[in-house]
Amino acid sequence: MATPSTPIYTFSAKTIDLVARIAEKLGEIRGSGENDLNFRLRRANRLRSIQSSLAIENNTLSLEQVTDIIEGKRVFGLPHEIQEVRNAHQAYEMLFEYDPYEVKDFLKAHRHMTAGLIKDAGYFRSQEVGVFAGAQLVHAGANYKYVHQLNYRYFYRYNYR
Repeated sequence: MATPSTPIYTFSAKTIDLVARIAEKLGEIRGSGENDLNFRLRRANRLRSIQSSLAIENNTLSLEQVTDIIEGKRVFGLPHEIQEVRNAHQAYEMLFEYDPYEVKDFLKAHRHMTAGLIKDAGYFRSQEVGVFAGAQLVHAGANYKYVHQLNYRYFYRYNYR
């Protein structure tokens, strides 16, 4: 039986050779600037994702304007659209800190996305909502009195089986 100072395994010459090759390849990758390229691609994809997600919600800012806002530059645009970009960027920055199974984190993400845009950012809504085409109601949201309950049912049903 092995004592605490005796290893319970040994490294073969082949294992040591493979570890050395892996370390060499990692050095090549780090020296090639490929990590910098990957970082730039991830950043560009995030910017495109923010711009296109907001465009679905009728935000008219271009990809260049979104990039400038995130870089802290001044942009000519509607104040609420600029705020939407800042909010979306903050939410993306926090993405890996949210627990997708926690209602409190759902509301935290909601607060990040709607800060400065609605009065109840980070809370379940407290009034009726709908989608209109002119004066005609196209879609009515669930009654606000049930939104909190419906969200808990959704999270429970799909995440706690």
